[in-house]
Amino acid sequence: MGTTPGHWRRRGAAMLTPGERVAVRRKPSEDNAMAVRFRAHRARVAPPQPYKTAIAKALAAIGWPAVIDERGRLLGDVLLALEEARSLR
Repeated sequence: MGTTPGHWRRRGAAMLTPGERVAVRRKPSEDNAMAVRFRAHRARVAPPQPYKTAIAKALAAIGWPAVIDERGRLLGDVLLALEEARSLR
């Protein structure tokens, strides 16, 4: 790969030219809530322990007061995720 301007370099999922900065994408709480719900459904038909660990990590990411405050009244997906995860006990 060249280092002169105009040559493309592959960095993760983004195509960058030399000198460009890499933008870091934050996972929004909607994605984490959807991941919790998906894993909760998978844990019902497969051995649940690996899914329970992943669910706990995703719930920790969306359970911060700042994240909840940022969502405002639009918490339906988070509440559904909590309910479905709770049913796995």
